[in-house]
Amino acid sequence: MDGILCGSLEQVAALLAMRAAKSSTPDELLALNSEIVHNQISESDRKEALRRFSKECNSMARKVMTSNFSSPWILAAHDLRMETEANMRPKKLPIRATDLILAARLDIKHEAIFEYRGNSLRK
Repeated sequence: MDGILCGSLEQVAALLAMRAAKSSTPDELLALNSEIVHNQISESDRKEALRRFSKECNSMARKVMTSNFSSPWILAAHDLRMETEANMRPKKLPIRATDLILAARLDIKHEAIFEYRGNSLRK
């Protein structure tokens, strides 16, 4: 990731936490394994680490979608899974009607008939 090889999910999250805090040390690789940095990891760092690591590792992507994580990662994995499933849902299609019929109110209920009130057409 950005020239630094991260071997685990925790290292990716630690790197993101260090960059968010703008703490640049000359020994960045040693700081990745520091307990102090691991305590500074936020939920957004965990979620972004899961997203980035899942793009590179197929087994991690499978693990995210089945939610097999330990306690600090459960919430981030759940949020990422819900976001992914929301992006996969079909979107609502806009109505592409070429004609507009102005008429009195119809008391017909059908999926192909859409009624608009006069005030909404004037806008």
